[in-house]
Amino acid sequence: MKIKKRNMFIIVALFVLAMGLTSSTTSVSASNTSPVVYGNITDAFYANLNNQSYYDIQYNMSFNITNFSTYNSANGYYYTLIVGLTYPDGSTYWYQFNLVTYQQSFNLKVIFYDSVTQSGWYTAQSYTYSTYGHDSAYYSSLTFDPPTGVTGGSPS
Repeated sequence: MKIKKRNMFIIVALFVLAMGLTSSTTSVSASNTSPVVYGNITDAFYANLNNQSYYDIQYNMSFNITNFSTYNSANGYYYTLIVGLTYPDGSTYWYQFNLVTYQQSFNLKVIFYDSVTQSGWYTAQSYTYSTYGHDSAYYSSLTFDPPTGVTGGSPS
C-alpha cells in the first residue's frame, strides 16, 4: 500500500515538473518574438523656438520596432520613452512618456524649452522599451556644445 502511494507521488511530481518545464520553454520563445522598440537620437541643435529670452534644445529621434506585425498594429504598440538632458554642470532632468504607435518606424522631436542656460557640453539621452515583457531598455545619447551668439547652428 505504501509503495503504491509512493509511486503515485512520484508520478504526480514528474507530471508537475514536466508541466513546469513546458511552460518555461513557452515563455522563453514568446519573449524572443516580443516587439522591441529601438530609439536613436539622430541629431541635436539649439534655437529660440518659442521666441523667449533663453534658447531651446531640440533633439530628433528615429524609432524602429522589431518583430512588427500588422495584425498587432491594429491595437497599437505600447512603449515607454524616457528622455533626459544633462547640463554642463552635471545636473540631469528626466521625463517619462507612455506612448502608443501604429507604425513600425517613425520620427519624433524632443524639445526642452528655455534650456540653454549654461555654456559647455550638453548630453541628450533616451531610454526606450516596449511594454510587451521585453525586459531590457535601449539607450541612446548624443553630447554636443550649443554654439553661442548665433541662432540655429549644428552641434559642434
